[in-house]
Amino acid sequence: MYIKSKKGVKMHENHRERLRLKLLQNADLLEEHELLEILLFYAIPRKNTNPIAHKLIDHFGNLENVLNAETSQLITIEGVGESVASYLKTLGAVLVRS
Repeated sequence: MYIKSKKGVKMHENHRERLRLKLLQNADLLEEHELLEILLFYAIPRKNTNPIAHKLIDHFGNLENVLNAETSQLITIEGVGESVASYLKTLGAVLVRS
């Protein structure tokens, strides 16, 4: 869904690209939900991941808890299936080993 702003520009247009640019320019400026949203771009390539990122952060409290959550907990969140849960679990496992 695209919502037109007062200037007639679609506010979701190029959203992924703007977030990637923000990441590359200064990742420290990204909020936790924005980092999670970027991660979800790769697990959910053609869907708005912003609401899912917010739901995950709201439910689990923070990004670390999302990445450490059990698959059974993750899939209770609307928009998160087994594939997305596996992706998030993999990221959590990578962080533990790094």
